[in-house]
Amino acid sequence: MPLLSTVMYNLVPYLRVHTKSNLHLLKAGSGLLASLSEYPFTRRAWTREGMELLLDPAFFKVDHETLKSWRTTTDNLMSHDRTTFKQLLTKIASLGQRQSNISLFSSKELEQEQRALLLKRLAWVIFCSNVDQYQRQIRIPITLY
Repeated sequence: MPLLSTVMYNLVPYLRVHTKSNLHLLKAGSGLLASLSEYPFTRRAWTREGMELLLDPAFFKVDHETLKSWRTTTDNLMSHDRTTFKQLLTKIASLGQRQSNISLFSSKELEQEQRALLLKRLAWVIFCSNVDQYQRQIRIPITLY
């Protein structure tokens, strides 16, 4: 476990930088994280950082190959523990509320764009999962018109 914590400590800075010059390091680091996420006993070493990286505003500013690695990582992050998806929903709700409370001088369009980015993250998590995996956790009222 200490070795994996050291690996994550050195890996995360490369995963946070989404520039063109860092693209090859981001791709390699994402692949390494995807490989680590395949083993349930490594979960404690990478879960916190994985969730932070998933909620990072620059998360989707990557190439297709990097997203393939993140699809594996996201699925492993959410499916190996039943409470992680609920934690994600809570974080998304709190981020959305915090952003709308802070926006004293921002426009409605900016608030809507920020909420759309949070919804995009939720859609990504659902995309990475099995069909109907989170059906019970997401309760959407259906109204008939």
